Amino acid sequence: MLIKLADHVSPKTVESGLQLLEKKYDKENTNPNSKRYFRLQPFDDIHFNPVYATFGNHSASKPVLFGLTAVGIFLLLLACINFINLTTAQSIQRAKEIGVRKTLGSSGNQLIFQFLTETFLFHLSR
Repeated sequence: MLIKLADHVSPKTVESGLQLLEKKYDKENTNPNSKRYFRLQPFDDIHFNPVYATFGNHSASKPVLFGLTAVGIFLLLLACINFINLTTAQSIQRAKEIGVRKTLGSSGNQLIFQFLTETFLFHLSR
């Protein structure tokens, strides 16, 4: 269950209120020695704190997550550099087409729009 607390409400107040509600409405619990404890957990702590039980009883490690994020960003940057390199190498073959289009009156913005549209459609079809 997710609960959003107001800025002026402390988590301890809500936890004690939950204890009182449990005591008031849990009529099925006949064992007087049985007691439940309610604790609130911050939402941004849900996957990283091993103290609280999670689905499957495992938690993630923040350093590992940051490391994998760095590797992912590096691979994405490498793919972008590779794409720019291949596009630049292909531009020599398209120089004749660009020259004809410029001669016929195309502006630079039209050429940029054409190449971006071609790139988008090419990668969309894959």
